Amino acid sequence: VNVTLSADQIVWGNFALKHVDLVFNQKSGKTTLGLMSPMVTGQVRWPETQDGAYQVKLNQLRVSEQTASDAPKQNEADSTAAAALDTATWPKVNLIIDSLTVGDKTFGAWRANLSPNAQGFEINDIEGRLADLVINGRAGWQANQAQGVNSYLTLNADGRYLGKAMKQLGYGGVLESEQTQIMGRFNWPGYLWDFKSGALSGQFDFDLQNGRLIESGNTANVLRIFGILNLNTIARRLRLNFNDLVEKGVAFDQLTARFALNNGVASTREPLTLKGPSADITLMGDINLKEQSIDSQMDVVLPLTGNLPIAALLLGAPQVAGAVFIIDKLIGDKLEKVTTLRYELKGPLDEPEINVLKGQQEKAPDPLNDL
Repeated sequence: VNVTLSADQIVWGNFALKHVDLVFNQKSGKTTLGLMSPMVTGQVRWPETQDGAYQVKLNQLRVSEQTASDAPKQNEADSTAAAALDTATWPKVNLIIDSLTVGDKTFGAWRANLSPNAQGFEINDIEGRLADLVINGRAGWQANQAQGVNSYLTLNADGRYLGKAMKQLGYGGVLESEQTQIMGRFNWPGYLWDFKSGALSGQFDFDLQNGRLIESGNTANVLRIFGILNLNTIARRLRLNFNDLVEKGVAFDQLTARFALNNGVASTREPLTLKGPSADITLMGDINLKEQSIDSQMDVVLPLTGNLPIAALLLGAPQVAGAVFIIDKLIGDKLEKVTTLRYELKGPLDEPEINVLKGQQEKAPDPLNDL
């Protein structure tokens, strides 16, 4: 049996597929459906056993941002009702998408296995590639009378050049790294499409190597001061690496963080730590994702000998900055000290209030003692 059908529009619930050509084929007990439209091109193969999965392979899937935002929404009462969605009759689907596009954002190739379970729905064996990042994970939701509906998402990303992936998602010019490891374990009330950052719980960790925090405004914040106006980077420039001087942002050798999330508030389980060519920065505290605010303390540790006269100015002694600079030139590496600058960050994430708490000088460790 072979049937070809062309339709101006196919409607399924709130979803409409326009200008579609369908080819239905049944031969030797095998059933397939080919489809072609501006939105989706691919093939669906029926399972050969009763408990088998539909094999769905899409060469391309193009979803408009409007379509994505029109995903079904449940009100609070629906989301907490155990029987709001009866998934018992939903089929198993093994899904492969060669090219996924949402609006003008390209998400690359993805695959996953979808199946109902006794309490909800699960999406296992998620695999994707976004630029140079390889992403793995699982997702789904559980429903019961006592706790209602709760969704979960687990993602791990590993690879190189985070900046390429962020640019592909439309967030270019924010963060770059040559090596990237990201792990997220999230859960929230409601279904997967009820996702709201202000309701997230779980944890979020990342470890980035050899990268740059790129300044998104024209404000010369404290991170940019330490990242660019630093004499310790001279050695790098002797190797003809001028990028950290001419580009906006803060170069780092390593940037790590371990966050715990509770109802939209991200708290540092371990300090967010930036190790740079000339300064180490740590941050401890809370970030409220719902209110987009921060309440944290930041410590900046830098050697005095490599950051003069900036350090003296930031320590509140501009009148001695010139004198300290001259002393450093005369004594050289005999003035081996470091200073810790402590700041309090409070207020909106985009423009927090920054207050100096203290500056403390310490004798730097003698590397000969480790011999």
